[in-house]
Amino acid sequence: MVAVSMAPMSPMRDFIAEKCAVDRLTVNQDMVPRIIGREGKAIEALRRSRGVAIDVVDVSKEKRTTTFAIVGQKERVEAARKEVEKMIEKWTAQEEEM
Repeated sequence: MVAVSMAPMSPMRDFIAEKCAVDRLTVNQDMVPRIIGREGKAIEALRRSRGVAIDVVDVSKEKRTTTFAIVGQKERVEAARKEVEKMIEKWTAQEEEM
């Protein structure tokens, strides 16, 4: 029989929590094709430029929304979210002008 310690790995958990962040961004489904871009090029460029992972985590047909998860270092996650929010504001303003 092997003894296993059940002590929490709090130093590791603290390190991860300090270095990593997860943010969720819910958008209108009309914006999703623009965020992702043709053949995924826009979202891939955002991933590379900001150094984050971005993936769809939920789609609500009733609410007509899509939720993205953005994962990475806190500062990078915040910058990626702000960039997407600015793009959405720009696209919304352009649609309202029409």
